[in-house]
Amino acid sequence: MAREIFWRAGTYIGIAVGSLINLLNPQRVVIGGGVARAGPLLFDPIQEAARAHSFPRAFQGVEILPALLGEDAGVVGVAAVVYRRLGRHLS
Repeated sequence: MAREIFWRAGTYIGIAVGSLINLLNPQRVVIGGGVARAGPLLFDPIQEAARAHSFPRAFQGVEILPALLGEDAGVVGVAAVVYRRLGRHLS
């Protein structure tokens, strides 16, 4: 049952990723948050659905990867924005 839920969730995420690949033509798609920790259980159906729902030429060479920062990505991003803004004011 849990595997089926992960597969279904991964499929829906993959459909969205496939649409983004068609629209933006990225070289890399990075998925973060708690999703990134699920590993192949979630990334296999994401990869499969993204391939099925994107144009073959657009999908060619695209990497779909988990974020290295995992659940900390949002916090690190906010800290970077604050640092940049403060840096301008402190100079």
